[in-house]
Amino acid sequence: MLMVCHDLLVAPIFVDRAVLLAAGELRAEGEVAEVLTAGNIESAYGTRVEVDRGVSSVSATFPRGLVAVSPPAR
Repeated sequence: MLMVCHDLLVAPIFVDRAVLLAAGELRAEGEVAEVLTAGNIESAYGTRVEVDRGVSSVSATFPRGLVAVSPPAR
């Protein structure tokens, strides 16, 4: 099955593997935890981000203090 998702925090709920694309280029591929790292997201989107993986969710903090939290993983 293939899923396309623009919300980086929703994707881990539904998939085990992911690819990260930016500007039409493949930036990362593999297990979700390997792909959705601060370094990969910063490289792809050109902005600083902190990624925190909790027991049942993932949160990301972007500049200006915006925090996004995913629902519990499946």
